[in-house]
Amino acid sequence: MLHAKLVLADRHTALLGSANLTGRGLTHNLEVGVLLRGRDAARLAAHFDALMGPCGPLRRRPPR
Repeated sequence: MLHAKLVLADRHTALLGSANLTGRGLTHNLEVGVLLRGRDAARLAAHFDALMGPCGPLRRRPPR
């Protein structure tokens, strides 16, 4: 299972960090993150597309 701490806003902006993306994780912990823009964010999005694509090793969870 992937435990990524990543927000891809679009193919131009991404936030990669150590925070658990929960209410408690964002309000009670001291965390660090890096904002990626432009080509770096696009490369990260393409990497996740490949990981979760038909030939990639990761699968999306079915909706509950």
